[in-house]
Amino acid sequence: MKSPSIRSTGDLARHLGLSRWTVSRALNGHGDIAPETAERVRAEAGRLGFAPSLIGRTLRSGTTDWIGVTIPDPEDYFLTAKVKRLKDLLAETGWQVLIQVTEDAAAEQRALARFAAMRCGGVISVASQAGAETFAGLRQRGMAAVAVDPLVPTGVDEVCTDRAGGMRALVVHLNDRGVRCLLCAEIPASRQGYAGQRVVGLRAGARRAGWTSEAIRHWTSDGLSEMRAGAALARAGKIWRDVDAIVALNDRVAFGFLQCLPKGVRVPDDIAVVGYDNSEIATLSRPGLTSIDPRADELMARTADVLLSAIARGRRSKPGGRTVVRPLLVFREST
Repeated sequence: MKSPSIRSTGDLARHLGLSRWTVSRALNGHGDIAPETAERVRAEAGRLGFAPSLIGRTLRSGTTDWIGVTIPDPEDYFLTAKVKRLKDLLAETGWQVLIQVTEDAAAEQRALARFAAMRCGGVISVASQAGAETFAGLRQRGMAAVAVDPLVPTGVDEVCTDRAGGMRALVVHLNDRGVRCLLCAEIPASRQGYAGQRVVGLRAGARRAGWTSEAIRHWTSDGLSEMRAGAALARAGKIWRDVDAIVALNDRVAFGFLQCLPKGVRVPDDIAVVGYDNSEIATLSRPGLTSIDPRADELMARTADVLLSAIARGRRSKPGGRTVVRPLLVFREST
């Protein structure tokens, strides 16, 4: 039998004996359709080679079912797992994700302009450098926007990791264990960027604990990879012999340090060690590595919630709110 000519969602609905609403919801991945019905619709659409018209849907609703997401280098910022989590969360509510990697503010601005021209239903910018003026332009076009851990003020809803608060909690923990001086490994003294937020928190915690002004020191390698930097620090005992703890940029630096400590150095009796990220390596380390968990899954869940809420409110939405995710200090044997 010759296959019917299916040129629209309405044609497919008549072919299947279903309502156009049901077919449209099934093709767009909405969860309010019986699973067997949704599977039947998608299977028949696939067999017939039919896909709904993106242009037609855009003309009817004014937007597409895409969410535009800008991210910096996913490797440098360790974003792969975060972005996958965000994509999965949005897909559960019928949204598709379009990702653009942007190397600087200008590239981010161009990507956001493209998303607006494509009539994306909303945008998310991770580690944004674009600035408030760019986002104001999106708002004027009626687009919902969320900035995740922005590096500059954006004027839109923001979802942020409280890195400074995590460091203040860490100082309390270390102070209770007799630490009075620590070395920041691969964390520069500059108060810029995400590392700078952690420095601010460490210094605030140190002042509150009554430590001396020289209690927080900094060491950075000359461009070594993270594990090699930690190993180089461990071998340079004169740098850390008179401090009580090492606070590393991340778990990889801390792991490299732990693996290359000279024999006879006891952790945490002689020196405590703390990482960041609470990655798998922290659990595999011996001794187990105390680490700060930035709760990336929670960050992405909050981001999805804030964006979907802004989309639902439409132009009535008042941007500029700030949602804060507090890191979790995970205690292990290294402290």
